[in-house]
Amino acid sequence: MATNTSLCAICDLRHLTTSSTHWCPECEEALCFDCKEHHILSKASRGHHIIPISDYNDLPPFIANIELFCTYHNEKYLQYCVKHEVPICYKCIKEHGNCGGLTLLEDLASDVKSSEVFRDMEQTLKDIMVNISRIRENRESNIKTVKDKKKQIIEDVRRLKREINLHLDKLQDNLMKELNKVEAECCEKMKLIVSSLNDQDKEIVQCNVEIENIKTFASDIQAFLGIRDIQKNIIKNRSVFNPWFKIKM
Repeated sequence: MATNTSLCAICDLRHLTTSSTHWCPECEEALCFDCKEHHILSKASRGHHIIPISDYNDLPPFIANIELFCTYHNEKYLQYCVKHEVPICYKCIKEHGNCGGLTLLEDLASDVKSSEVFRDMEQTLKDIMVNISRIRENRESNIKTVKDKKKQIIEDVRRLKREINLHLDKLQDNLMKELNKVEAECCEKMKLIVSSLNDQDKEIVQCNVEIENIKTFASDIQAFLGIRDIQKNIIKNRSVFNPWFKIKM
C-alpha cells in the first residue's frame, strides 16, 4: 500500500506533489484527478474499480488491510493455489508449479459476491447469529430463573427459621411453665416440712428443758411419770421423721 494516501503515487514517481482524489484497490495506489482519468483509459487498468479517496479512508480496517501484492516479492497476486489455499504472484509460480490446480485469481474472483458460496456464507453467518441470539436468550432466561430460585429458597429458609423459632419459643414457654409449677410444688412441700421441723424442734427443746427440770426439781415418782410423758412425745416426733427421710429430690 502507498504510505501516503493524501498524495498521488504516479505524480510522486515523477517527483511531483499532487493531492490524491481517488484510490485504485487493485494497484493499491492513490491517484490525482488527471492520473485517475489516464488510469481508467489505460488498457492495463481500465477494468480496475476506482473509488474516491474519501471512500477509501472510510473503508473498514478488514477491507483496507487485505493485501493484493505478494508479501515475498512485492508483485501483484495473479493466481490462486487451490492446494495451499493462498494467492500467488508470477514469481511464486516457481514454488507452486507442481501443486496443480493453479487458477487465475481474476477468474475465481469474477462475480464472487453473487456466487452461491458467498450466499451460503452469508446464510451461515445469519444462522450462527440466530443461534447465538437464541442461546443467549436461553442463558439469560436461565440466569433469571436461577436468581428467582435463589430468592425463593432464601425466603423459604427465612420462613422455616421463623416457624422453628416460634415452635422453640412455644416449647420454651411450656417448659418454663412446667418448671415453675414443679418448683412451686416442691418448694411448698419443703416449706411445710421446714415449718413442721421448726415446731418439732421447739418440742424437743422443751423436752430437754423438762428433763433438766426433772433432774433438778422432781421426786422419783414425778420423774417416773414425767419421763413417760416425755418418751411419748419423743416417740411421736421420731415417727414423724421417717416419711421425711424417704423424700427424694
